[in-house]
Amino acid sequence: MATGKDRPDLLADSAVVRALVERGLALDDTYAKGALHEVMISLEALPPPWAARRIGRERSIAGPSRSHGACVRAPTSRLAASVSVATQNRAEFEDLLERALAVDPDADPSGRLANVIAQRRARALLSRADELFLEEGP
Repeated sequence: MATGKDRPDLLADSAVVRALVERGLALDDTYAKGALHEVMISLEALPPPWAARRIGRERSIAGPSRSHGACVRAPTSRLAASVSVATQNRAEFEDLLERALAVDPDADPSGRLANVIAQRRARALLSRADELFLEEGP
């Protein structure tokens, strides 16, 4: 799985593998001289499971519309920073971050700080797009 990050068929089972490794660590974390720890490190480097990508993207996009555009959903920048970069999907990356930047942080005073922070992160990620993607954008 670590070498096949571009193969969704391999990544689809990462949650099952993670559960097995976590159970193995709970039973005997010294098994095979710590081999399970090495597997867990590899799993931590994987992007989130593909189902989480779909659900997270739907919720992050639907979230601002549900709140009348008043909040930036946390998954938006997380999806952009992890999944979109890992899959080298620059169009999705830019779309997610532009949606975050389109939110008016003053529309919801109770969430203003979180929105401002999320938008700063979105701007920082967008400014690094050429570093994060192998191919040029549109």
